[in-house]
Amino acid sequence: MQLLDHLPDSTWVRVFDAGRTLEAAEIARLTADTETFRLTWEAHGHIIVSGFGVVHSRFLVFAADESKTPLKGCSKDDLYRLVRSFEALLGTSMTGTAPLAWREGKDIRCADRDEFARLASTGKVGAQTIVFDNTVATLG
Repeated sequence: MQLLDHLPDSTWVRVFDAGRTLEAAEIARLTADTETFRLTWEAHGHIIVSGFGVVHSRFLVFAADESKTPLKGCSKDDLYRLVRSFEALLGTSMTGTAPLAWREGKDIRCADRDEFARLASTGKVGAQTIVFDNTVATLG
């Protein structure tokens, strides 16, 4: 993710799952709107060094280098307002309690934790399953 490469591993990160594969036009709109936001995002008058990427045409990964400018409540609220505007645009939830997502062949599937546990107990997902962790706190 080119727009995240300049940030250290200790960078604060949030992952927002669109819950479905996004169309190319939707990704272009998210990318343009997020880049505009990122270039003007600030905390108490200081620009926040940040980056983002759309991963697997589904996950919006947003990061901020708090070693340069610490995030405050208002700056985090601004980010969540942006993401909620995407929810309205896409007709999906990106800020609610995210289900677990995992790769199944070329597809990304999702289920709540109880369903995922049931799938694990029946062997439909296992140690070799690639699971996307939307709860990571840093890039590294």
